[in-house]
Amino acid sequence: WLATIVGTGLAGVALDALGRGRLWQLGVALGALSIGGLLLARRIPVLPARGLRRGIVETARTGWREICRVKSLRMAVIGSTTFWTLGALLQQDVVVYSKSELGLPDSGKSLLQAALAVGVGAGALICGYVTRGRLGVRWVHRGAALMGCVLIVLGLLFWFGYRAPMA
Repeated sequence: WLATIVGTGLAGVALDALGRGRLWQLGVALGALSIGGLLLARRIPVLPARGLRRGIVETARTGWREICRVKSLRMAVIGSTTFWTLGALLQQDVVVYSKSELGLPDSGKSLLQAALAVGVGAGALICGYVTRGRLGVRWVHRGAALMGCVLIVLGLLFWFGYRAPMA
């Protein structure tokens, strides 16, 4: 998670530092990093697959049947899909808002996205602390209700004209 935050935060800073005429240098640097990562990944020892008795289609079919059969698993899949879909939509809203409303350069946009990622990580840390590591289905409802309440409050603040002070 830390690599995602640092990479997101540095992306806009690198774009602003290089300028539009030298973006190819950033591409070369990222290409070199990806080749280095590939070479390091090739050093991971190959182990025999365990439990490989069926093909991928049969494995997917069995997994789908299990999701449909077990209610708690089905609810977990629906909740996870909803959470990450809303997260992706929110991240795109941050990009659009930071450019259209705040007029931030690329470094400001990437730092806002990094702040969002830090918030997600902090929320996960708080969740682990509050649940004392015993995360169960009963906490999902409470978390969803809390997120809904916070979003309603934020929406009402915006509706009634509150705007965060800009530094």
